Amino acid sequence: MGLRAPPLLRAVRAARRRRGLQLTRTTSSQAPVFDRELKLRHRARAAAEDAAGVAYLREAAAARVVGRLRDVAAREEKKTALDLGCGAGHLRAALEADAVDGDVAGGIATLAQCDAAPEAVAACASRAPAAGFATTAVVADEERPLPFDDASFDAVLSSGSLHWVNDLPGALREVRRVLRPDGVFIGALAGAGTLGELQYCRRPARGRGIERRRPGVRVAARAGLAAAEEERTGGVAPRCSPAARLADCGQLLHQAGFRLITVDVERVQVDFGDAFLLLDDLQRMGEQHAPLAPAPLGRDALLAAAAAYQHMFPAAGDATALRASFEMTFLIGWAPDTNEPAPVRARGPG
Repeated sequence: MGLRAPPLLRAVRAARRRRGLQLTRTTSSQAPVFDRELKLRHRARAAAEDAAGVAYLREAAAARVVGRLRDVAAREEKKTALDLGCGAGHLRAALEADAVDGDVAGGIATLAQCDAAPEAVAACASRAPAAGFATTAVVADEERPLPFDDASFDAVLSSGSLHWVNDLPGALREVRRVLRPDGVFIGALAGAGTLGELQYCRRPARGRGIERRRPGVRVAARAGLAAAEEERTGGVAPRCSPAARLADCGQLLHQAGFRLITVDVERVQVDFGDAFLLLDDLQRMGEQHAPLAPAPLGRDALLAAAAAYQHMFPAAGDATALRASFEMTFLIGWAPDTNEPAPVRARGPG
C-alpha cells in the first residue's frame, strides 16, 4: 500500500487543480468576448442609417490598407481580392479613389465583398459598378468558416472589422486558408491604445505620479466613470472593448501560418465638442461596446465621467473641446509559396 498525502495537502492540491481548470476555460481562444448578435445589430443600424458622415475612421483605415497594398503587391497580372468585413464598402471606395487611368492597387481585377450583416452587403450590392474592377457581395461571418474554396484569392484585405471578432486566431487561419500561395493579407484593426483617454477617465487615480504630471488631474480622475459608478451602484462594469496588443499581433499571424510578417501602428487624433458627441459618433458608426452582459449606466455617473474627460484631456489649442485618440494596428502577412525550395539543413559529422 502506497503512502498517501495528508488530508490538508490533498485539499490544497485539489484547490489548485480546480483553479487551473477554471483558468483554462476562461482563457480559451473560443471563449466569447463580445456579444456577436448585438454587434451585428450595430452594424446593420449603421448601414441602414448611412453613416457616411461619421465613417471617417473606416475611411482612414481603408485608405491606409490600399496604400500598403500598392506598396507591397505587384501589378503584373489580374488578381482577385476579398474584402473581409466590408461594411458599407469603404475599401472599395478607397480602391476607386486610388486608381489612376485604370491602374488599380495590387492589380485587383475582381473584389469580393463580404460581411456578417446582410444590410451592409445589400448596401454594397446596390452601388454602381466600380471603376476598373468587378465586384461581388456575399453574406459571410468572419467568426465562421468562410464560404470560399481553399486558395481562392490573391489578396485578403480587411479595414476596421476584425477587432470585433471573438476568435481572432481562428479568423486569421481562415484568411490563410483562402489565400493562394504567395498571396498577401493586409488588415487594419483597432489597437489597445484606442480611446485611451476615455479608458483613463474610467479608472480612479492612484499614486502621486498623476498629481506630478498635471495639477488637479487626480481630483478630476476620481470623478471619472469608474469612481462615479462605484459610488452609485457599488461596483464597476467593463465598458471599453478589449483589443489585441501590438506585441501579440505578430505572434497571431505566425501561428496562423503567415510569413514575412509586418505589424505597425498609426495613431489618429480627433477633436470633439464634448464626450457625448464622441459617444454619438461611435454609436452611429456601429463601434460602440457590445458586452456579453450589458449593465445600465446611470445618468449621474455618465455626467461625472464627461466632466472629468473635458477637464483632463482638452483639445490642443481649444479648452472647450476634448481629444480622442484612435490606434490603428496594421497587419501584413504572406501565405508561403509552395514552389519555394526547402531550406538546406547542415549535416552533422559523419
